Amino acid sequence: MSYHYLYDYNEISKSISLLMSVKNNLLNILIIFISLYNSELNGQDQNYDPTESLINTLTFPTQFSKEPVKLHYILPPENKVVFYKEIFLSWENPNRNEDQRLQIATDRLFSEKILDTLVKTQALIVPSLQKHKTYYWRVISNNYEVNDEVTFFKTTSIMIDESMNMESIEIIPTWMDDMALLYVDNPNFIDYNIKIYNQQNEVITNKSSRLEKFAIETESWLKGDYNIKVTLNNLKEYSKTFTIR
Repeated sequence: MSYHYLYDYNEISKSISLLMSVKNNLLNILIIFISLYNSELNGQDQNYDPTESLINTLTFPTQFSKEPVKLHYILPPENKVVFYKEIFLSWENPNRNEDQRLQIATDRLFSEKILDTLVKTQALIVPSLQKHKTYYWRVISNNYEVNDEVTFFKTTSIMIDESMNMESIEIIPTWMDDMALLYVDNPNFIDYNIKIYNQQNEVITNKSSRLEKFAIETESWLKGDYNIKVTLNNLKEYSKTFTIR
């Protein structure tokens, strides 16, 4: 039977640094006392302050200094395209006891804020935003201390089922010039066929391709539920549903 031990090398490194710092301080103290002894023998100036010299000579381990702990934004991931209603924001703040303000803006400098609110938890649901826009958000301390950690997401009118992953091909709802699109990402240039069915089970799009990038315009489609079927060249078939609202 074999055992695997996991060591925290960062903690080991900190301990070694602390020991080295203590050693250096002890050496500095020894040098001071030797200097005091020699000064008494040589009749050094009586105004000499050994305490001040000792304090100036000592060095302290950096691990005792308080370093700022950065926030970690969790959802949505940066640059994620999300449905424009019921948007779930979550983050991890190591300073859990600190009062926080959540800010959302339409520009990175936050000169055009649309939300600025005090939050006690580390998550918030935004009921609704405008579709086809980019929003920047951040969490700052309640005293408006500047936080350079900023993230962003984009909104769309298409709500797509993300529970089913397709092999090598990804279908992403997005927009261009305020026009709703389904963006097909095919980085491996796989041959595929894509069919989209409306609520009456009628085929409204039938496209075969191996292009790396391909967009399907949906702006003129009626609001409602749709089904996507993708067949790869190996005859594997995948299905997704999406809703236009």
